[in-house]
Amino acid sequence: ADLAPDLAGKRRRNRDERARLELAARPRFQIQRLADRGVDLAKPPPAAPVLLTHDRGTPFMRSGIVASLVAPGGTGKTFALMQLAVAIASGTKWLDRYQPTRKGAVFLGLAEEDDDEVQRRLCDASRGLDEYARSEVARNIAAHGFTGHDVAFLRRAPDKSIGASE
Repeated sequence: ADLAPDLAGKRRRNRDERARLELAARPRFQIQRLADRGVDLAKPPPAAPVLLTHDRGTPFMRSGIVASLVAPGGTGKTFALMQLAVAIASGTKWLDRYQPTRKGAVFLGLAEEDDDEVQRRLCDASRGLDEYARSEVARNIAAHGFTGHDVAFLRRAPDKSIGASE
């Protein structure tokens, strides 16, 4: 019985070491001149993928990149994100102004709420939608509240290297 914690620690250290080695073995990107990549600056590049357009039809928010919504606490950031998730899941406008370019699946992971609070907030954000739009929200959103859960993506190993968490 005394060996069990020691064995678990050894397994964790081995896993952390494997993760560190895998990260170190990943190929680095190559820096190339535009001409070597076949880029012709006389031709326009492909259009940027768009997540939302303004009601005038102009692009508002890109898709496929990370974005941040920053404001002081208690100002409605989470509710705005809930409404954005509902808009994408249902294909309806966000903030009565921004139209998703297509309806789609959404993962909504909230660090400061539990699952019951997530459901309450999604119900509030879906208020005013018709029955079909609400069913699309339920079908297209996967949501989870992470309050009380260890959700670290990275761990520091005993040798001070950083590796993937469990």
